[in-house]
Amino acid sequence: MATSSSFILCSLLLCLVSSQTLATTGSQPKALVIPVTKDSSKLQYTTQIKQRTPLVPIKLTIDVGGNFQWVDCGSGYVSSSYRPVSCDSQTCTASGSGACTAECYTPPAPGCYNNTCSHMTNNPFSNSGGMGEMASDTTVIQSTDGRTVGKAVTVPGAVFTCGATWLLGGLSAGALGMAGLGRSEVSLPVQFASALKFPKKICHVLELFFKLQRCHILWRRALCVPP
Repeated sequence: MATSSSFILCSLLLCLVSSQTLATTGSQPKALVIPVTKDSSKLQYTTQIKQRTPLVPIKLTIDVGGNFQWVDCGSGYVSSSYRPVSCDSQTCTASGSGACTAECYTPPAPGCYNNTCSHMTNNPFSNSGGMGEMASDTTVIQSTDGRTVGKAVTVPGAVFTCGATWLLGGLSAGALGMAGLGRSEVSLPVQFASALKFPKKICHVLELFFKLQRCHILWRRALCVPP
């Protein structure tokens, strides 16, 4: 059974004060937040972002140390803004990938393009993994002033890796992948920090009460550490 409390009080702060905004917002954001929900039956924490064109809500299991976000591309992934990441691109180099898919043997579709950067997608809850195509797509999360949820912030080409549908086994019901919040150059918070010209700081401001299944923000800049 999944439980959640207030969107702001039960949330994970990704980035702090910005000096300049490059992504699409109505005004300059001060910080970004994602909602966090506890799935007690799976002992997992999940979040929801919006991705693709047109936008689709995407539920993801949180991986605090994960290097990147991966999403199931094998079950009806449709988006006009999907772009595979080529093997010789700067993004592929920055991601630390040492693999390239030279040729895909099925018709071109999300998760199957030629000459694409590849990564090993991993599901620690089922102890399974597999190679997946790196791609970019429009991604949206919310801004905040620390008290209320602000306007949506859009990064047109946020990078992620395509995972196979069978990798979803063991994740929270309805989850379509995992959100990596680690220190790599292609993790979700680092990408948004780069796009928005934030200092590369991630605030782990989530205090968890496992028995009460509640959490709240600890709003302290001293808790922010560079990724």
